[in-house]
This record gives sequence, structure tokens and C-alpha cells, in this order.
Amino acid sequence: MNNPAHILIVEDTAADAELAQREISKVIKNCQFLRVDTQSAFLEALETFNPDIILSDYSLPRFNGMKALELALEHSPLTPLIIWTGSLSEDVAVECMRAGANNYIIKDNVKRLGPAVLHALEERRLLIDRKAAEEKLRSSENRYRALFENTPVAIWEEDFSAVKNYLDDLK
Repeated sequence: MNNPAHILIVEDTAADAELAQREISKVIKNCQFLRVDTQSAFLEALETFNPDIILSDYSLPRFNGMKALELALEHSPLTPLIIWTGSLSEDVAVECMRAGANNYIIKDNVKRLGPAVLHALEERRLLIDRKAAEEKLRSSENRYRALFENTPVAIWEEDFSAVKNYLDDLK
């Protein structure tokens, strides 16, 4: 990565945010971190910090991971969000994944954090590349449609396979 990866951490405990930063920095050398712990700070960070990935605690005193996920999907749908929490039941983990979380990591299993972030960033890159290719295709189709619809001469397409099949049947 030439540009630093912007990693937004939604966390109320400074020590946990520092632990996450250390673990992520082991696998991504060039990154910038921003920690927020309120909804208003989160929304501002989505707009000004432009994160490549969001790491969110599930439960904060004035905010929570599910609300962060909902807002991220609304305001920055291509930005993956990983739930990183102290404890999470299987049911809540499944609920998070169904709601659109990219992954969930239990804080006791911090070694999974770096690889999970790398995986989420790669998925994001692939999604952005696919969206760009789709837009390029759509633009090309529109350009050629306009050419065919607005040209002053007749243009038609022949399907010679039917003629070939007819000739083959005569043999």
C-alpha cells in the first residue's frame, strides 16, 4: 500500500485501542489510526477521516457496534466493519454478521485481529475494483447505445449462424 490505511477504532478503552493498534501494525506497516467513542464523533470520522476499515467494540457507554454498523452501511457502504469485543455470544455474533459485519473478533483472541483486518481490506479492494469495472462497462454500453441510436445511417447486425445451419441441413 502506498497510501496509509485509515483505520477507525470505535472503542471507549484507550488500552484496548492501543492493543488493537499494536496488533494491526504488525501486519500493516503504513497505517493511521483514529479512535472515537461517540456516535457524533463516528459520523464526523466517516466524513473527514475516510476510513478504509472500521474496528468497533460491540458495547460502549454511549454508543454500540450495531449502531456503528448501521451508520457505516448507510454512510460508507464499501467500508468493512469488524466487531471487536470482550465477550460476545454466538447468537449476537451471528446477528452482527447477518447485519453486515465483515467479521467479529473476541479481544482474548487478539492474534486473529491482524489477519482479519488484512482479509477485510483485500475484500474491500476487490469490491471497489468490481464496482469500477461495472461502472466502466455501464459507461461503455451507454456510449455505444447512444452511437447506434443517434447515427444518421442504418446499422444492423447479421447472425450468420442461422444461414450456416440452413446450408448444413441442405448437405
